[in-house]
Amino acid sequence: MNMRLAEDQAQKVHLQDYLNVLLRQRVVVIAITVLVFAVVALKTSQLRPVFESGATLYVKSEKGSAGQMSDMLVNAAAPINSEIEILKSRSNAEKVVEGLHLNWQVSKRSKGMDFKILEFSSNAQRPVYQVKFLGGGAYEVRGDKEMLVGTGTNSVLLRGTGITLLLKDIRGAKGDSFQLALRPFNATVKGLRGAIKAVEVGKGTNIISVSYQSPDPQLAKETVNSLILAYLDQGATFKAEEGTRTIAFLEEQLAGVKSELEGSERNLQNYQSKSGVIQLDAEAGALLGNLTAAEQKKAEAAVSKAVA
Repeated sequence: MNMRLAEDQAQKVHLQDYLNVLLRQRVVVIAITVLVFAVVALKTSQLRPVFESGATLYVKSEKGSAGQMSDMLVNAAAPINSEIEILKSRSNAEKVVEGLHLNWQVSKRSKGMDFKILEFSSNAQRPVYQVKFLGGGAYEVRGDKEMLVGTGTNSVLLRGTGITLLLKDIRGAKGDSFQLALRPFNATVKGLRGAIKAVEVGKGTNIISVSYQSPDPQLAKETVNSLILAYLDQGATFKAEEGTRTIAFLEEQLAGVKSELEGSERNLQNYQSKSGVIQLDAEAGALLGNLTAAEQKKAEAAVSKAVA
């Protein structure tokens, strides 16, 4: 009993020691706590929100929809994984980068200023520029080591030292500025392809979910829309080319059938002139049927190409 009492007293002494240490170092503890909260709050305020834009695509299977021509069509029903790779292909990504000028990078923009960049190109080794408004629609452009490369005005093409720039709808106060950089085109295309997410929604649904994230919600939306339009245009081009190949193939087959039919007709005429019997033999009837079928397939191919 005395041992248990001694242990309880020892525990109370230790606990009291800890409390005394905390009380003596309370200023340090409070300072550390405040510092941690301040750092977390600062980091949180500096984080830029990221917006995601998405869309869904239904990939229609062509299998069984072409009737008698289904066996002749090339790539009649591409697997969904192939369609996803086509959607994220380099050619489509290049169209998006070119159309939206994703390699034109604007940063460090003064608050309240606005403008539109209609044209921008540079052959400098380090294509990073500081654009400063001078008032009255005029601006100056400085490059590496703050060297002046040119001055321009609103809606007038600037041709400076190694740079071509056209700004429109300039709004801002004198002294406002922004940084303009030209990112490598290939690197921008590669980055876009890596940032695009495209997956099938469920197994065997033929529905593709496409999404893209950006700090700019409008840019995220435009990127997804432009990618889908590029994919649809590419699909229409593929179908038109496919229809052309199909018609060429059918015309070749049709020429062969016509040649065989003409030979059969000549044989039939010789037979008729000798025997006086007017009746199509089995071979001529079959060839005539093939000719009719080939003509029908050719017409179907032409209709498919026109629809595509």
